[in-house]
Order: sequence, then C-alpha cells, then structure tokens
Amino acid sequence: MLEFLVLFTLAAGQCVITQRESIEICLLDLSKQRAPNSSGNLVIQLSSKDISVPLLLLINKNWDPLFRFNATVDNYQVNASYSDFEAWSQNLPNSYIKLPNSSLNSNDILHIGIYSEVMGVTYTISWTQSQSNECTPQCVASNGRCTNSGSCECDSGPYSGYDCGVPFTGLMANDTGEDLEVMAGSWAFFYFNLSYTKDFTLKISNPSGDPRFYFKLFTEDQYLPSMFYAWLQMWFGDDETAISYDFPNGENLLWTFSVLCRGSIPCKFTLKESTYSDSSKNYIWLVVAIVVTVCLVCFLIPIAIRTLIRYRSIRMAQIIADRRANPLTPEEMEKLFPEKEWSTLGKEKESCAICLEDFEAEARVRMLSCEHFFHTKCIDEWAQTNAKCPLCKKNLSQENLEAQESERVDQAENLLEPQIVPRIAFASSIDNDEHDTNQETPIIEPLQKEQSDKTEIIDIN
Repeated sequence: MLEFLVLFTLAAGQCVITQRESIEICLLDLSKQRAPNSSGNLVIQLSSKDISVPLLLLINKNWDPLFRFNATVDNYQVNASYSDFEAWSQNLPNSYIKLPNSSLNSNDILHIGIYSEVMGVTYTISWTQSQSNECTPQCVASNGRCTNSGSCECDSGPYSGYDCGVPFTGLMANDTGEDLEVMAGSWAFFYFNLSYTKDFTLKISNPSGDPRFYFKLFTEDQYLPSMFYAWLQMWFGDDETAISYDFPNGENLLWTFSVLCRGSIPCKFTLKESTYSDSSKNYIWLVVAIVVTVCLVCFLIPIAIRTLIRYRSIRMAQIIADRRANPLTPEEMEKLFPEKEWSTLGKEKESCAICLEDFEAEARVRMLSCEHFFHTKCIDEWAQTNAKCPLCKKNLSQENLEAQESERVDQAENLLEPQIVPRIAFASSIDNDEHDTNQETPIIEPLQKEQSDKTEIIDIN
C-alpha cells in the first residue's frame, strides 16, 4: 500500500507508481510539479509506520534506479545517483535525500525507488523545498552539528554518515585474531588505522552465515562503505573458509569497512590483522624479474647479432682494403726481391704456397724479406692485389721495407761500436820455394766489402 503526502506547490496524485521487480518506482516530473525558478534544494523524504522493516530510498534522474541481489554473480547490482543507505542500514523509520538545486533541470523526471525485502509495507513519500544551509533533522538529534554550508559535522566519537548517526567500532592490529559477530539481517561498521611502513594483511576466516564486507578509505564525503560506495568488496565463496587482502603500506590512513549479514542466522567470523613480509610477493617479484630479464635478453640478442654481423662486415672490408692497399707491380717486386733460379739457392725440395707446385731446378723464384719462396709469376700476380706475404702476412710494400730496414740499422748502431771485422778469403799463389802450387793463401777483407754482392779477391804474389 502506498500513501502520498504532498507539500507546498506539488499537487497530489502526480507521482505515478510502477513496480520494478523488488522496487516500487515513483515518477516525479519536475517540469509539472516544481515551482518555476525554484532556487532551494529539493528534499525527498520517506516515512514508514513499520519500523521493523527497513526501507531503502533510491533516486535517479531520467531512468529507474536498480537494487537487487543477483544469485548468478553472488553479489548486489546497484544503480542509483542518490540513496539513503544510512537510514536503511540503521533501520530508521525516516529517510532523507537532499538534491542540490544546481544538479536539477526543469525538465528532469525523478525516478524515486523504494526497496523493501517485505511486500505490503505502508510508507509515505513527501517532498519539499529547503534552503541550502539546512541539514537533515537527524543531524542535530544524533551526534553532529549543522555547519553554515548545510553539511552535518560530527562532534566527537567514532560516528560517521551524512547525519553522524552511524557508530563505528575501532579494531587494533594483532596476530592472534578477533572474533566478531553481526546479527542476522543487520549491518556493523568498523575502522582501523593503517600507519605501517610495511604491507598490511587483513584475513577473515572461520565464517558462519553469509557476511559481506565493504571497504573504503575514510574521507570528508562521509559516505559509508557499502555496495554503493566501496573501494573493495569481499565475501566467502562456496567451501571457502578464509579470505584475505594485502593492503599497500601507508602512513596514517584510516580505513573503514562495513559488514552485512545476509540470511536468517547470525554471522560470525575471525578478523586477523598484521603487518607482514609476504614471501609470495617475493616470488611474484622474482617471476617479474625473470620475465623482464628474458624479455630484455630476447630484445638484446638480435641487437647483438646485428652488431656482430655489422662489425664482421666492417672488419672484412678493412681486411680487403688492407690487402689491396699499396699493391706492388712486377717491376717493384723485381727491385725489392730479385728473381733467382731455384737450383742456385741450394735449398731442399719445397713447394710454392700459392700454386702448391714443387719448385723445379730451373724454376724462377723470388725470396721475400721474410725468407719465404714463391714462383715469380705467382707472387707477382699476388702482390698486384695483396701486398702481404701469403704465409706470414708481412707487408711487402716499399715503404714498409724501408722503415724496417731503417729500424734494423738503428738498432745495430745502438748495440755495436763501429769496427772492421776481417773476413778471410783465399787466393791462389805460386811459390816454388815455400808453397805448393795448389796451396791457398788467406787474405783479409774489411766488412764494408760485404754489402756488395761481389766479393773482391786480392791476389798477393
């Protein structure tokens, strides 16, 4: 049964009643019911004569409010811009919602919903204009005082809500746990001060009944933690005996939470609060570190391969350029390394490292400064594109040889004093009186003569 109490400029009978599942909807067209150029706030009041059945007042603009328990997801579904959750949770006979004038347009249609778990409840809806600095009647009657801005400020004690009418119970962190109980079909409100530098764990275990938990940081908006305003919602699933949440560390953070005991039996549970160093978090960080490392390695390996390939390409280009630097012509090779016949060198059987053929006795060869032998034709063709020895890679260019020769001479001059080293040569002499016809006579020749390819023989008769 629905009764109306229409005040001031609103005409009776203009609120159209419809049924939406467990909610009765009253449609209020402000363009027809509200006085033109209204400047005050609009206050919607819900009153019930049966205080044993709590009623929930919900309001949306231009669409129906929603409030129901969805068994499929095992949670409440809500959609309301305004609600008097405080009066519903405290089972108060009267509910108030104040809509600021700045939030209303003249063509808005207010969808006012009344939720009750029991059908056939008698209640009255009324609406009126109010000044912006007016508080609800319960503010002064409970534990608050009305400020100049029209908000209810709680004087003292652990109270909260828009009219300071909801008591909160403080909890202290401990490792032993605290057994709590909430009556069936009722709400209970708690708070705890999080002032730890470490992470904080809240564990709820050993449940009976069907308790629902709603967490919210305490702020100046005075909204109570509920299915309408909750930062975190928790409940026990099937066969679940414990639930927990790891709160991030913080300093002087006041957390509030509420407990709704659904069903017909009281809800009992154990609440355990403690700081912790969760090893699972360490494992999580370890997994994160491993994943990041693997990703980094996978990212760097292609870069390293490309860098190595590029380096090898550059190095090969340098090697090729090195080989082709300062090529020697056959004329320059002849000047540096005169051609000789292999049989005149008195060497054992060897082969050319370029063509891999053995040196024949009449083969024309060149001996490089590193004392490696090659066919003249082979080494001349090689030197035109690569001025290095095929075996030891020694530079064969004219400039390099001159620098090496100059270095060798300087070292010899530093190590040795200038002197003449005699060399003994032999010459034939015919002396019938003292020597035989075939006897050789020793002759002394200075070192300076050694630089020439020809040996001067001094014949002394």
